[in-house]
Amino acid sequence: METHSAGNATSKATVLLLPPTGWQGEALLASYRALAMALAQHTEVTVQWAGYQQLPSQLAFKAIPQFLARHPGTTVISHCPLPPSWPLAGARVILTLLPHQLANLPRRSQVDDIWLLDGAALPLLTRLKLALWHRPRPTTYSLWRPPVTGTTDALPGYLFLLSQRLSPAERELVSEVAQVVSIQRQCPVYLWLNGSPPPGLRGVTLLPEQDETALQQHLNQARAIISDQWHWLLCGAHAERPTLALTEPGTPLQKGCHRLGIGTESVQRQALTQAVLSLTEAPVGQPANQLDIAIKKLAQQWDGPLGSDALSGYTSP
Repeated sequence: METHSAGNATSKATVLLLPPTGWQGEALLASYRALAMALAQHTEVTVQWAGYQQLPSQLAFKAIPQFLARHPGTTVISHCPLPPSWPLAGARVILTLLPHQLANLPRRSQVDDIWLLDGAALPLLTRLKLALWHRPRPTTYSLWRPPVTGTTDALPGYLFLLSQRLSPAERELVSEVAQVVSIQRQCPVYLWLNGSPPPGLRGVTLLPEQDETALQQHLNQARAIISDQWHWLLCGAHAERPTLALTEPGTPLQKGCHRLGIGTESVQRQALTQAVLSLTEAPVGQPANQLDIAIKKLAQQWDGPLGSDALSGYTSP
């Protein structure tokens, strides 16, 4: 946790990111990546990834207790509560949730902060319940998008972002729709997804999964954005791009899209093709990117008694 420069020791804050795994955690992972990109611009902070992600410098899950013991001032940002057997004295623990996880949130949590991410369309009644019922009181962030400058060299086109929530058959159908759009509109069509791509993609460019900067640049200049994941739909609305959600009527995703004015369509070949070809207007609701607010909230702790016992919910009576 301490680095030495020109003979003088300077303290660096340490942030440990513990993201989720599997398709259910894709949206949280995207927000974690945005946070990591923003923190990388702060030389006084060291960011360490942990858990199950396939990253070269990743800290193994079983090695986290030893890491915390060596870095007692760490701020841990996690998708789940941490085992009480871990050496958490002096650490600051922040639990992150998505709106659909609120049903499982207990009234009182043994963490220092709770951050609700992608909360742009959270109903007022839910916000009031969070403020009155849960402790610590959750902080709601509409959206986190990383700082991205410049544009891609590629021409703007239709951008499809597919999660692993879709079945292989649904992913293949959507990719076939993307190929039809490429032919009908005679413009580039891009596909980004986690996992294996559908077979036989023609006229569709597959974007690298790990190139976050290129993905965000495509989001900023896309002709239209089509996705089944709430996080990417929020990004499309924030970027003021025509945006379409892949979802069935009556789902929480459909209801959230309705509140922001994002169009929706089921994964059915003819209807979906027509809906994509008709995309021209950006959503009425444009969620604010509140990543800077989160960074400032963290920085307040770095400037003060970072990780002191008085701050930690694990050590307070």
